[in-house]
Amino acid sequence: SVDPATGEEVFLVQDARGEWIPVSGRSAVTPAYAAITDWLNFTFPFEPSRDGVGALLKRFMAILGRKFSSAVERPFGMNNYERSYEFGEGLKAFFCCGGAHQRRTALLSLSGKACAVVANWPTLVALGRDELRGRITRWDGAVDDYAGLHTVEEAIRLHEEDKFSSGGRPPKKKEHGAWKTPDGTGRSVVVGNRKNGKRLSVYEKGMELGCPWHPWVRWELSLGNKGRVI
Repeated sequence: SVDPATGEEVFLVQDARGEWIPVSGRSAVTPAYAAITDWLNFTFPFEPSRDGVGALLKRFMAILGRKFSSAVERPFGMNNYERSYEFGEGLKAFFCCGGAHQRRTALLSLSGKACAVVANWPTLVALGRDELRGRITRWDGAVDDYAGLHTVEEAIRLHEEDKFSSGGRPPKKKEHGAWKTPDGTGRSVVVGNRKNGKRLSVYEKGMELGCPWHPWVRWELSLGNKGRVI
């Protein structure tokens, strides 16, 4: 099935006990843990020209894979760039360039849905980091703990023990769901704020997908480059 909130594919696998459990479609295998990149934005020096843009789009499409096999120029820019192009259909994958305010740079933006179907991560990393001399401006990552070895309660305990502080004011914590009387619909903990460049979300993913008391917990980290190099 497909998670309506994220567009993420979820499928059932049989564990060692013969029980059927839901796991993320992003994982080719089903270990106790599966780590994924859930969003990627990076900018790099670029002087736009029609030939240069066309050549770079072809390189990106070849590396990203067949689901990115088309790139269409949009009628308007985005993220303060003058021109923008969209890869594939419904992936929310964009290339942006041009404009006086962007200091001769370009941007590649891959949503979680796009990250889930990237064909060749090592080659993309080599292109962005080594050849294009890119700088990551946003990176989201997640670890799927299918067995629930690290729970939402652990996230609260870590916050209470001041484990999320980094020398400044302790980050704020928010809790959502039925904490006083858990009902199998799932709970979540959010530490930090995306506006400040660091946010952790820990939630009971299996329950969120409609499986009461399922142990699957997802730990999601979002990093922005405000005050830090990613």
